[in-house]
Amino acid sequence: MVALGSALLVPACSREVGPTTESPAAMPAPPRSAAAAPPKPTTAVSAPIASADVAPARPFYVIELAPTEGDLLPLLHDHAERARARGLKPFVQFFAEWCKPCKALEARMGDPALVEAFTGTYVMKLNFDDWQQKLDGTGLTPFEIPMFYALDAEGRPTGRKLSGDAWGRATTESMAKALGPFFRR
Repeated sequence: MVALGSALLVPACSREVGPTTESPAAMPAPPRSAAAAPPKPTTAVSAPIASADVAPARPFYVIELAPTEGDLLPLLHDHAERARARGLKPFVQFFAEWCKPCKALEARMGDPALVEAFTGTYVMKLNFDDWQQKLDGTGLTPFEIPMFYALDAEGRPTGRKLSGDAWGRATTESMAKALGPFFRR
């Protein structure tokens, strides 16, 4: 990694698909709940609340899915329906605990430029190390991390994808410039 001023050059992490060489971080599985229950977003931005009884409006959702929740394709279908019900576009993001660009993105998610870029999205985060052995037949084949995939209304990959290489330097501005147009297409 090379530091240039306050910006870091952090290319997307490349990793061959195959057995992991590092043990994945222990991640507790989210509790199973009724299908009608809304997912708890890991990142969201709220609008002002008129009263204590009104849930905050969220311009986007980011939710992490674990293999313990079931097979991937039915999960993607279910969450694509949830996205559609909220008027949001569904996407998948592959990340990894060892991925520096993933950490850089996560650290900046509250920045207004990234909030603007993610507005209107419902992003399902998948830990590559947890899911890599369960991707056959899904149409998801990440060769770099982070990797974003656009999904159709049924939760199937559309063929559009974007890797962290698209933003080059790990600055908020470069991430937002790459992600915003990708999400809006």
